[in-house]
Amino acid sequence: MKTKILTILYILISSVLSAQNQDNTLGPAESVNLDPEFCQLIMEMPFGAKLYKASNINAQEFLPNLKSSFKGKSILIDFCAIWCSPCIEEMAYSKKLYTDAKDLPIEFIYLWTDYKTSLNNWITKISYLKQPGIHIFVDDQLESEVAQSFSKGGFPNYLFINAKGEFKPKAIDRLSGNTDIKAILDFYNK
Repeated sequence: MKTKILTILYILISSVLSAQNQDNTLGPAESVNLDPEFCQLIMEMPFGAKLYKASNINAQEFLPNLKSSFKGKSILIDFCAIWCSPCIEEMAYSKKLYTDAKDLPIEFIYLWTDYKTSLNNWITKISYLKQPGIHIFVDDQLESEVAQSFSKGGFPNYLFINAKGEFKPKAIDRLSGNTDIKAILDFYNK
């Protein structure tokens, strides 16, 4: 109950701040809206995050729609869960990469599984992390299908699709203090 009240308060405050500070968002997520046919926009956070919920879609529909939403851009997809400690720890590195890439045509997409969590807990976690980018709350089956499409599994996990729509295996295995924007640009330009 306390979590729901805090989430509702945060949503109300975020909505007011977002309305007052339209120019306060960061980076690549500013102008992107995903296709409402497959992702419902839940809210925009004042720290540059857009929160979506995907439902009633499979990986064969989801991936082409995701790619078409970001034509001419590379996509870094982070498979994560709110209960995954390594996922949460690596968000600090992801936030730095996001900031370093803010002027580049790269979108940061976070696919959060609904396994062992609720929509409210997910919103609360992103609010706490203040992680900019596109966050999509997906059912566990969709997350698994997308990961398996690229021979990925487990959390955290990453995949990189360049601006031509090509999957680049081994572009990013894990995020760490050693992962920098130069490494991402190498894959972007290939």
